[in-house]
Amino acid sequence: MFNLTKDYAISIGGVNVSSHSAIRQWLESTKINGMALGLENTFSILSSLNIDLSKTQIIHVAGSNGKGTLCSLMAACMSLNNDSNVLFSSPHLCRVEERIRINGKPTSKEEFDQAIEVVRISSEKKSINLTFFETTFLAAMVITSIVKPRFLILETGLGGRLDATRCAPADLAILTTITKEHTDVLGNDIYQIIREKAAIARPGKPLIAREMRIPNFQNTVIDCAANCANIELDEKPEIVDCKFIQ
Repeated sequence: MFNLTKDYAISIGGVNVSSHSAIRQWLESTKINGMALGLENTFSILSSLNIDLSKTQIIHVAGSNGKGTLCSLMAACMSLNNDSNVLFSSPHLCRVEERIRINGKPTSKEEFDQAIEVVRISSEKKSINLTFFETTFLAAMVITSIVKPRFLILETGLGGRLDATRCAPADLAILTTITKEHTDVLGNDIYQIIREKAAIARPGKPLIAREMRIPNFQNTVIDCAANCANIELDEKPEIVDCKFIQ
């Protein structure tokens, strides 16, 4: 188990971990903020933390079906190959620590609490009200910075373009099967949904997409990837190499 006060140098000025119950009460309180698509709050907190990802390759996965399975399979293969990895996924089945897995095992309650406390302190200093999903994602980034795995796998929560996970850098983006879903949020047009999800592409980094029997699917993905640079995240336009697989 890591020790946050020793292993994590944080720019917000030290961390005194609160009691388990106090931390969990605060985390539970973030649920009142509902679901908020947008990057501003998450990116603001992420930028304020000393997140070191220099030794970690990041894989970001989005899609309507299969993304959770793909993320779990990749993490399992990495663990079998003795490649250290952290997996962030949602939702959890039994306990919240399942959202952050280190080499296939859910992070401990103590590790999870320490990471959540870092996020809480930063959010309160900035007077930012985070959602439950944003909070757990940021906790995953804190833990990744501490354990410095070879790989970090991020499963998108909803959509892609405005999902909190888009705030992280990524070395590879993957799109699984895309269908009409969450139309109240993503829109009722399949091409709009494709664009929302393909926006996880990162400038200058490869994107792999599952081929779909949708007219102009490839062109839609390629066009979106070509314009994926997000000014809000300080990204600059670069060519994206798109690959399509059956």
